[in-house]
Amino acid sequence: MTTGLAWCGLQPDGDFRGTTLIEQTEITTPGQSRVTLRAQRPGKTRIRLKLGDCTRHALQSKCYADVMLSVPYFFFLDLRPEFIHDLARIGLARLSNPDGSPLTVQQENTTASAQAAVLRSALHVAERNLIGVNFRLLYHSAEAAVGAGNFGTVSIGGFTPPEVERSEYGVVIVDAAKRFKPDKPMAVFAGEFATSSRFRESRAYRAIFDPLMDAEKAVDAGDVVPSGPVASDRQFHIRAAIRAFGRFLGSVLAHEIAHALFPFGAHERGSLMAPGGLTFEEKTGVTDFDARRRIFVERTPIGFGPFYRECLPSLFPTGEIVATDWARRPH
Repeated sequence: MTTGLAWCGLQPDGDFRGTTLIEQTEITTPGQSRVTLRAQRPGKTRIRLKLGDCTRHALQSKCYADVMLSVPYFFFLDLRPEFIHDLARIGLARLSNPDGSPLTVQQENTTASAQAAVLRSALHVAERNLIGVNFRLLYHSAEAAVGAGNFGTVSIGGFTPPEVERSEYGVVIVDAAKRFKPDKPMAVFAGEFATSSRFRESRAYRAIFDPLMDAEKAVDAGDVVPSGPVASDRQFHIRAAIRAFGRFLGSVLAHEIAHALFPFGAHERGSLMAPGGLTFEEKTGVTDFDARRRIFVERTPIGFGPFYRECLPSLFPTGEIVATDWARRPH
């Protein structure tokens, strides 16, 4: 006697296309079996299992069981060539030396270390906002794992293009006819950080980034990108810039991922999902800075409001198999 797959449906859109379900049945003891299912399309999948004989004829005297498979939503973080220019605009990278000479290997390594530290800060903020949500962030394509079209790609770097309307720091393009299609085009416009007039109103922003924007004072070969305690005012300054810029990127990334997960363009004022207008202090949590006095005041950046905190874990729960209101019940 084997357990057979009767049917499945994707929630909330109920679209079976783009989903791969693989059944592996293993007979463990007479009358018992184990079934392994794999789905490639992200989201909740309702699975109805029933007992049947080896010819798949249902045994009508048996019960059906409804369970749910939660498939993670994968996002490929595509660092665009423009991203290194975005770092250079705020003094966290060098493209060349002031005298026009090419960068040394040590200078390139310092820039690479600063970039890696910025991205670690960004991912920390994004993941903290999305606690309880079944998603994955990757620096390589997820196609090999889940198949083409079953993951999102986030381009990071550059400025808002003229054709993108009503966008402040990022965008998700949603096809209204296929809202839950996973491979939505997404972007984080990291270059806007250096030119934001709203951010320049912040004293903390100016204190951190104005000195580093001077080409003579940008990170250089002799700088150590600190990961722990700092040994100088210079290291303190660099660490503050990395944390502030990384937190900005993480906040924007979390905002755009939320729009991809709940693709109806909904905003929530007074939260990270506000339609725009958040200050530097709200986006990054940084409220004060003075390198000479070693003052760096930060709090938790603004996060999701109650709607998104409840909605996203409901749509993409973290458990692979979770209990829901689709409880076991007789057919």
